[in-house]
Amino acid sequence: MAKKQPVTDSPLKDRTMVVTGAARTGRCPGTEPARRGAFLGPLGHEGPQLRARAVSLSTAAPATEADVTDNTALDDAAGEVRGRLGRPSVAAANAGIGEGGPSAASDAAS
Repeated sequence: MAKKQPVTDSPLKDRTMVVTGAARTGRCPGTEPARRGAFLGPLGHEGPQLRARAVSLSTAAPATEADVTDNTALDDAAGEVRGRLGRPSVAAANAGIGEGGPSAASDAAS
């Protein structure tokens, strides 16, 4: 299969996208946005896999290690992404956490 070429005219060009759970999926949700010129901020708690994923993307993507269930770590990671890439325009909440049932009835602390 031929490698897709970068897209030069895209509304994602030069926008920042954060992807949580970036190391855990077969294909990172940021792969196509990166090809379209987005700056990616892959975020997760699996350091080596996260860094390998970041290197595999078609754009410079500084990996930020953080557990999305830890609010302090998440705040620190958000500051790091903003400092390195600018304010995010897009977030892909891809981390595999959650609670079953209607979100209005879920406990935000869990």
